[in-house]
Amino acid sequence: MPWLGPSAYLEVQRDRTGGSALQQQSEVVCARLHLQLPQLGPFDAAIRVCGTAVAVSIDCAGAKDIEVQLAALQQRLQARGLVSAHVGMASQRSVS
Repeated sequence: MPWLGPSAYLEVQRDRTGGSALQQQSEVVCARLHLQLPQLGPFDAAIRVCGTAVAVSIDCAGAKDIEVQLAALQQRLQARGLVSAHVGMASQRSVS
């Protein structure tokens, strides 16, 4: 994402650490996104997809503004046939 400058990066990788029997039957793909947004500040997202199950975890300073959007994201994922294992805020950063 060079158009966003040095304050953004995206990392996508296959998870080869193993896991449950279900995960061993399906490829697991993980993505991490980091952005420095003008209105929200630091924004980090972790996305994990295994078969039709997806988990999305967001960590950002503007958490109160994001929660409504996360509910909409979960509905859109389900509409596309993906099972939402988790869609929510990460607990790494304290939200005030």
